[in-house]
Amino acid sequence: MCRFCSLDSEQMKFLTVFLQCRGSLKDMEKVLGISYPTIKNRLEALLEALELQERPKLTRADVLEAIRKGEIKPEAAVRLLEKTDN
Repeated sequence: MCRFCSLDSEQMKFLTVFLQCRGSLKDMEKVLGISYPTIKNRLEALLEALELQERPKLTRADVLEAIRKGEIKPEAAVRLLEKTDN
């Protein structure tokens, strides 16, 4: 299976917008209507999902805070929580 086949629909939408905006995170802010920090977090999560970058170790509290802020979906949080040490 290819790397892109494992992405969920939200990740695919994000990647599509990223490509349409030619990587401009400022343009993505306008298109998606979300904040720059949220876009950065989603980009980091996408890179991790594609196994292109390893994220720093997350704690359970980090994951819960990201859910609270609406930065990640519960499904992604479950995957992240499975990787946390605490």
